[in-house]
Amino acid sequence: MQEGTFEALFRTKLLENGLWCFEADGILAAVKADPEERINDVMQQQVEGYPPQMLAVGWVVIRSAAVRWLEPNHWARPLFMSEAERDALLRR
Repeated sequence: MQEGTFEALFRTKLLENGLWCFEADGILAAVKADPEERINDVMQQQVEGYPPQMLAVGWVVIRSAAVRWLEPNHWARPLFMSEAERDALLRR
């Protein structure tokens, strides 16, 4: 993984949110394996030069993938959920 790419940045963000390397790599692999996922078009591109909105949209995609990939009872899963998903989880 090349330094400064979207993939490297997303991996760092996943690790900063408490995931192990194998978890971050698994989530990124799941995103990259999805041919319908448009963020794959830029995963190997350097972040520099793209507007911050591109990074924000990409992070939403990665967070969503993390929620799907992580076990339902994984301690970090709520960190990647939307506010509505967290609220629904807390209401159970």
